[in-house]
Amino acid sequence: MPESAPLRREDPRRLGEYTLDGLLAGSGVYTARAPGGERVVVKVYPAEASAFLERIRPVRAQDAYYTAQVIDMGETEDGRPFLVTEHVDGETLRAAVERRGPLPGTALHRLAIATMTALVAVHQAGGVHGEFDPGNVLLGPEGPRVINAGVAPALEAAGVVAADAPTEKVGAAKLAFAAPERFAGAGAGKPADVFAWASTMLFAATGRAPFEGESAVATMNRIIQAEPDLTALDEHLRGVIAACLDKDPAARPTAGEALLRLVGHSLLTAGPEEVAAAAPPSAGTLSAAPRARSWRFAVLAAAVGLVIAVASAGTVYALRSRAPATAAATGTPTPSVVSLSAAPPPSPPPSPAATLAAPGAEMGLLEHPADPLRVAAYRAGDSFYVRAPGSTRFVKTAGTPEEMAASPAGTWLALLEDGKVTFLDRAGGAGFEVEVGPSRRPVWSGDGGRLLLTTTEDTGKDEAGVPLPGGFAIIDVATRKVTLVDTDDEARDGRGYYAWLPDGTGTVVTYKTGRDHGMRVRDLAGREMRTLDWVGFTTGGRMFSPSGGLFATSCPSGGTYCVWDTAEGVRRASVALFYDGGEFWGWYDENHLLVFNPSQEPDRLVALDLRGKERRTLLTIAGKDYDEDFYVAMAPR
Repeated sequence: MPESAPLRREDPRRLGEYTLDGLLAGSGVYTARAPGGERVVVKVYPAEASAFLERIRPVRAQDAYYTAQVIDMGETEDGRPFLVTEHVDGETLRAAVERRGPLPGTALHRLAIATMTALVAVHQAGGVHGEFDPGNVLLGPEGPRVINAGVAPALEAAGVVAADAPTEKVGAAKLAFAAPERFAGAGAGKPADVFAWASTMLFAATGRAPFEGESAVATMNRIIQAEPDLTALDEHLRGVIAACLDKDPAARPTAGEALLRLVGHSLLTAGPEEVAAAAPPSAGTLSAAPRARSWRFAVLAAAVGLVIAVASAGTVYALRSRAPATAAATGTPTPSVVSLSAAPPPSPPPSPAATLAAPGAEMGLLEHPADPLRVAAYRAGDSFYVRAPGSTRFVKTAGTPEEMAASPAGTWLALLEDGKVTFLDRAGGAGFEVEVGPSRRPVWSGDGGRLLLTTTEDTGKDEAGVPLPGGFAIIDVATRKVTLVDTDDEARDGRGYYAWLPDGTGTVVTYKTGRDHGMRVRDLAGREMRTLDWVGFTTGGRMFSPSGGLFATSCPSGGTYCVWDTAEGVRRASVALFYDGGEFWGWYDENHLLVFNPSQEPDRLVALDLRGKERRTLLTIAGKDYDEDFYVAMAPR
């Protein structure tokens, strides 16, 4: 905080029980002493007191996570409101960057987590910051502090247009952090806070405001129309910032969702001693970090505490099934720490040793004997083809299955048609049928003993016309018994299709979280066990890697596939696609995704490493043959 100047003759010497002793930042902002001698800051506002103070109450009630806490509020003798906040030694982020230059990577991540933690606290208290920018972040000795939370909306509520409100009359430097919807007349809102936070982080990373132009009008035009330059950010932070800078406020993540993404990355890269020091004092307790801790430890402590509070019950990240809790949890759930070490990139898939021409379509299969997967059967138009394990020859087979799946060992095919599943022995052609009713997307359990389907009888459809998940059916292959499990996912914004948990003890399905999508975990009786609301849209029955240690989703921020650690729930990789129409088909092996690429003729099925590089083409097909009737089942042999 800058040095104070002596009080002027016209300045008051006392407000309420606080003794003023210096002038800060122009008229109306004072350093002062509380009755106990503590240093505080008192700021007087040019507004009607009752409306202003009523609007500011939620901010005062919040837990002080990296905000300058509002200690008291009152009214001057002439009816103006004043706020009393804690005194924070340190300069503003704007002054620090202008004096020392942009923040390096690690410091930038810590700043991002601390300031987003503050924003989450403001929003959870029912407030809005309304004016988040580099001038409202102080870099104190114990870490960043966000100041003036809720002041701008409170002034608006009191009928005062702030001198720096987002209009063309304001300087370009101040306008540069406003959200585009503010220029359409929208009031300060939580999505606008998220946008302003992202712009502020870009300022910290580059030393310049991302949208500032030569004039206020030019700045407004850039905010509304231009895309920011994110090249100064690392991959993980770039994805979060890009999502927060979406021009559509409804498409931005909430502050809580953004924090979960930030913390998920930081827990991966933090050393064990850091997270141990950051462990929260008790589950669900949102207390400020002890003053003795360094900024580095304190940021992690608050972030971990908030994740435990706003994510799911129990051990926050674990996907593995557990019995439902019968009593309130006690003790401190401690997130696991993943220690990362430098490792060479994984070996690429082997180059094709042969190309097979498949009948019934202009399709080529590029194969190698060491491939972990190859095409076992497919439907092209009204024709259905199967090849025996180890064979290179496809045989036209009766039936036109709507969907199909090969068992993990490649022995059986499950063929779904008109609510009936036919189990076909690939080697001998014999099999049996099981009636299951209207359903979609057959998925085998890892041991090959059960088949999971998403039931769709009498369900509605989502925005894309896809049936909503009404529950699931499990077929025991040995006994041929069908177990139908109804869920409330259809009524609770469920989307897509169910997949097995890797250990076969439960299922997962996508659900809408409002602006985005998350994952809902259920046991085999349909009971909800937990949710992971930050992971994005799940990719269906083939979402888990062969070991079950990783799973893939469509990233919440869009444009990429996100790869997550199954046990920890933290992001391992973001795999970008630079073409439209890409489709996730599953996993080639533990280090490569199977993605269908229709960007050039012929269309191709490729193995992508977790850096997004195409390592191998496994299938080519003419665009005219890749239609809604085309379907493929892949097996190990």
